[in-house]
Amino acid sequence: MSYFVQTKIGESRWWSWIVVTALAFFAWGLFQVILLTPLPSIAASADPELHAQLMSIFSGESDSDLLTDVLTSLMGASPLAFALFLLTFPAGLLGLYFGQKVLHRRTLTSLHTAAKRFRWCRAFQGFFITWAVLGTFAAIGNAMGLIDVQYVFDGNRFWIYALVSLLFIPFQAAAEEIVFRGYFNQGLTHLLRSKWVAFTLTSLAFMALHLSNPEALEGAASGTLPIVMSGYFFFGFAMCLIVWLDDGLETAIGIHAGNNCFAAIIMNYENSVLPTPSVFLTGSEPVKDSISTIIVLSVLVGIIWLWRGAPKTRDLSA
Repeated sequence: MSYFVQTKIGESRWWSWIVVTALAFFAWGLFQVILLTPLPSIAASADPELHAQLMSIFSGESDSDLLTDVLTSLMGASPLAFALFLLTFPAGLLGLYFGQKVLHRRTLTSLHTAAKRFRWCRAFQGFFITWAVLGTFAAIGNAMGLIDVQYVFDGNRFWIYALVSLLFIPFQAAAEEIVFRGYFNQGLTHLLRSKWVAFTLTSLAFMALHLSNPEALEGAASGTLPIVMSGYFFFGFAMCLIVWLDDGLETAIGIHAGNNCFAAIIMNYENSVLPTPSVFLTGSEPVKDSISTIIVLSVLVGIIWLWRGAPKTRDLSA
């Protein structure tokens, strides 16, 4: 049974998807409050000025629109704050998993893959393939003068952030894949009977999730928001294709985690939502970034297509 038709097992009427989605959002909101409660104390220890700004926003004395900038700065000042933000994503899965087991009456494995068990090797393959592709494109782009790469390594801050990134970014990436490319795609494919409509809708939703990112806010101010956000849509759609090709989320999780870890550790860009001290830093140019994103994603999808084969010609036990 392929990944997108596993919803034929158990309870899959339209109301059940709404209830479980509501449970997931409730759990995400609840654990977000719990995990981020220590932020004022962390800010006071990391940067008293950030603490003052944060308390001013919470008290209503400052514009709440500044909250994103302050929280991003706090993540850049405290590895603990960065880790807590990353953990809010997988915490929300608790509601989703509860609904999958109790209301839908399906196994958690069926939410993750069509194989008999989660294929960890594919997740690791996706991670390292992504690093290889991104590293190659970065080197070529720099050599051809298409991107300006600066060496900004700071050993005093780098190692702790690199450790936090490697430990917790995979959880954040996996949570987004399980929700958007997993649960929402399975539900919409079941209800609408079209995986392509489902892929489009979940990619738009994934794009909308990132509208509060610093680069999106900058794009809105500069008039380049559609170009900036197109990268998120294409990323989401490419991951949908990967899941379809792979009959599971494993490779998509690996690619998503690899992409985010590469940005956080190896080569970050200005105004990134991941304010980490990477080895290299590059500028943000919306048009070039969108083109490079499409090329990189096309290469990744092509590699998986050539490696895995067409969806119906593979042994899922591998």
